[in-house]
Amino acid sequence: MRNIIIVLLTLALLSCKPLAGKLILGVDTTPEWKSNVEILNDFDKYDISEMNRFVLDTAVYSKNVEAQVYKNIETMKSNGVEMDSLLQDKLQKSLNDNLQPVQIRYFDSNGKPIFKLVNCYLENVFKMDWNFDKSFDVYPPSTNDEMLNFGNENLEFFLPMFKNLKGDTIKLGELPDSAHYAIVFWNDFFKKPSKKLIKKIQNIEANRKDTFVFYVNNHNSEIYDLIPEEQKKKFIKSLKK
Repeated sequence: MRNIIIVLLTLALLSCKPLAGKLILGVDTTPEWKSNVEILNDFDKYDISEMNRFVLDTAVYSKNVEAQVYKNIETMKSNGVEMDSLLQDKLQKSLNDNLQPVQIRYFDSNGKPIFKLVNCYLENVFKMDWNFDKSFDVYPPSTNDEMLNFGNENLEFFLPMFKNLKGDTIKLGELPDSAHYAIVFWNDFFKKPSKKLIKKIQNIEANRKDTFVFYVNNHNSEIYDLIPEEQKKKFIKSLKK
């Protein structure tokens, strides 16, 4: 099973962009499933406050993201939008971006998307500088990149897939009042990109009181998505032994 994960993880890395192949220098290509205790230790390692600790639901994220694309396509068609090859390419690329392992997203006070950046866009493999397009030179961050501004979902789309360490979900109306919200998707096999992003956001938000940040660990979710469908039940069963 480990060999299958290694091969699929490598293919996932290389499919993002030609540039993404370089990211393998900062990636653990032999990731293993993590227990709740191990995930808790990872949160501790980055000194993430308990109220900001969340875990991505293991099995639903990629399915929900893909389903939302089809839903958006149907909405476009009903509004008379022509589904030409250029638009289809944009939808496919946007889907690929949205499924990347390490991401930062910002939303306004109503949960509407205002910024997205994913690991594919890191141009310097050695520095792994998240300040793509000088996005973080302003606050909240922003970019003029067309693809990063295309097809982004509201905060409410993501919340049902997050659980705190007690296993509870949170609804939009239950969030602390805030001028902005942010989501950091991170894990322990895209080690360097995750570490760089977490530290950057922590530094940016250190003296701010108007943004609530969800630090969402997606380690097990990413591994689960790399396992072939016919192997998933057997894999989950093996974890319970």
